[in-house]
Amino acid sequence: MTTIATWRSEGKRVSLFLDDGFDTDDNYEETKNLACDINQDLLPSGFIPNVDKCIPKPIQEME
Repeated sequence: MTTIATWRSEGKRVSLFLDDGFDTDDNYEETKNLACDINQDLLPSGFIPNVDKCIPKPIQEME
């Protein structure tokens, strides 16, 4: 099972808190790829994103 320690050892800037997660990278494409990588690791583990809360595309600001 992939953990946040694994992602960080791969240089991925990721934060998780209970059922929320956040990732960042230097540009749009890399951030989008990072989100895709993380989802591909989480889905087989049984974690299913809440489609009402999930923001699948990178954004610069949020409320």
